Amino acid sequence: PPYPPCTSPGIRLLFSHIPLPALFTRPFPRLLPGRYGSGMRQLAPISVPQSHPGISPARYLARYPGIASLQSLPEIPLPIAFQELFSQPFCPDTRTSGHPAKATAPASENSSGEDNYIYSSAGKYISTETGVYLIKPDRDGTEKTIRVTHQRLDVIAIGRTAKNQGYSSLLEWEDIDGNTHQEIISQADLEGEAKDVRRMLADGGLRLKSKSGSIDYLIDYLRSCAPDRRFIIVDRLGWHKNKDGKLFFALKDKVIGQSQEEIIFNSTAPDEALPALEVSGTAEEWRDNVANLCNYSTRATLGVCMAFAAPMARLLDVPTFGIHLKGKTSRGKSTVACIASSVYGKFSSYKKSWQGTQTGMEGLAYNYNDLLLPLDEISNIDPKDVSNVIYAIGNEVDKNRGAKNGLNRTTKTWREVVLSTGEETVTEMLRKANLKAQAGLEVRMPSINAQATDDEEMGVNESFPAGYNAQSYKELLEGNCKKYHGAVFERWIEFLITLDPDNLREEYTRFRDSFIQEYRPTNQNRRIANNFAFVAFAGELATGAGLTGWEMERETSGHSWAREAVGICFKSALDIIGNGLPIEDKKALEHIETLLLENRSNFLNGAIGSSFAPSPCWGYRLLVGAPTVGEVFYIPPTIFAKNFCAVMGEKETAQLLKKYGLLETEAGRLKKRMQFSNDNTAENHRKPYYAVRQFSTSDLIERLTKQAD
Repeated sequence: PPYPPCTSPGIRLLFSHIPLPALFTRPFPRLLPGRYGSGMRQLAPISVPQSHPGISPARYLARYPGIASLQSLPEIPLPIAFQELFSQPFCPDTRTSGHPAKATAPASENSSGEDNYIYSSAGKYISTETGVYLIKPDRDGTEKTIRVTHQRLDVIAIGRTAKNQGYSSLLEWEDIDGNTHQEIISQADLEGEAKDVRRMLADGGLRLKSKSGSIDYLIDYLRSCAPDRRFIIVDRLGWHKNKDGKLFFALKDKVIGQSQEEIIFNSTAPDEALPALEVSGTAEEWRDNVANLCNYSTRATLGVCMAFAAPMARLLDVPTFGIHLKGKTSRGKSTVACIASSVYGKFSSYKKSWQGTQTGMEGLAYNYNDLLLPLDEISNIDPKDVSNVIYAIGNEVDKNRGAKNGLNRTTKTWREVVLSTGEETVTEMLRKANLKAQAGLEVRMPSINAQATDDEEMGVNESFPAGYNAQSYKELLEGNCKKYHGAVFERWIEFLITLDPDNLREEYTRFRDSFIQEYRPTNQNRRIANNFAFVAFAGELATGAGLTGWEMERETSGHSWAREAVGICFKSALDIIGNGLPIEDKKALEHIETLLLENRSNFLNGAIGSSFAPSPCWGYRLLVGAPTVGEVFYIPPTIFAKNFCAVMGEKETAQLLKKYGLLETEAGRLKKRMQFSNDNTAENHRKPYYAVRQFSTSDLIERLTKQAD
């Protein structure tokens, strides 16, 4: 039967499928005497190149072992009926029915006369449309053909990392439905379990020969392929440098920027773990229908500015940080996260949850490198894990984990900006779980109130467009985010690449110093202020690039809308943190204040005698007058150390209270000796107590702030 064309132009003598007596004028037994007669087995086709004038198989076949007896044969003309068939390129093993036939050796040369074979110690391989074949010498001196796959499989390029490690092969094949697949497999994996390679290819729709020993030939074939094409592997999204030190930004399916070498992104993470960078609409449509509507909400403006800031963090050497949006449910927190995510893609696909382990969150941070990481609803994470996760993300490097060889695996690093939402601050969440809140948490992820005004109905908004209320405005924003998203991100990266790095850093330094001068944070809050200044700078830069449509100079402040809105949000953070009070001091005082308010009934009234003792009894309370009006709580040292020193030690806590005038002392000692009327001890036998005055942390912060002004 006729065969579909292949690529080699030579003339073939086919020793299978077609009855040989029909091809030659001489009887079949005289052509191939002895064991090549009636019991003939499958033989490989042999090329008769066009460079040989005429059809002279006798002389050409004499080059092959085992058929030297044909040397005396004269030239054998082909019948007219077969000249057209044999003048066409030949494909060895597909019958007209479309089912694969028994393997025969393919052609050895392509149209340019180059050898198509891949050579190895096992023999020589060739990949055709019908599969990969191994041609190897048989015991009797003939060539034996072994089928390795049922479809074409090619190694089209060899890649490595920028550090000249991780050498890998880029494989290409078509599945059983004709879809093209490309997959990168490391050379190290080819030295490991062969079944893992087989599973990967089978999962991609490649049919492999199940014959015993085929898998070894498959691995040998992949090892032996050495194409000329080269590429660089990156396994992390975000910024990278080429040979000349110039930056480019790697995405899953493209590279923004210039690189002298071909770049291919290859991650071990599943697709669903990677950020869904989707594009719908244009950057101009996003600006007009999403960014412009943020003029009515400082919180929404903050979210967009954070989205623009994330890819700039590495350029300006700003460490990873987050901002937590805290507020009651249905106040617009998720809407702010939706608007911020629309810079990159669709919110439902792009956002991530707080739910997960520290290891899982480290992997998430790596996958979102140089991007905004929106984490929805902090209550989804166990309070015992939240501190470790915030510190792990802020540390920008995963744990040292051992590899199979006993050495440490290659560490993964990242940098990003985190936008978190929840009904409580991190500190409130930990306090409810009776866990200690470290001061560094507020630095790495300060909280702001989602509620923008005193009117709860306004939610995250200061005002609305004409004709809209809170619900209709929310629906408008979220609907527009679904229609327009993603396009502005690529435009932003293209813009950043055009900037001179030195000039960018100088502009940022001037902007940051001006921001700090305006808001005058304490030394401990300086790092938080730097982060808000960075976010405001990114928003102002994007506005200058024509991406937001916001005002560059407002009449109310003389600043851009980005800076004004972010500044208002920074003030909200200071209201929660306390600008006149160090963070660690504030946490300790808030803890003590809360315990005194919630457990007042556990203190006996020391002014009157009583036979009733509460359980548990935490001490005594007395009402005092000038110079301060309020109650003083007398707490035994054991109760004080057990319950009131969750943030710092007993002595440090007492000294803190004394520092702010909240502890009554006696003769220079931190404890005060007292005897109460219902104390059963002997008369004139006074016991030591910590005498803590009733106080309000917020009032203390206000007083200290006024003193600073």
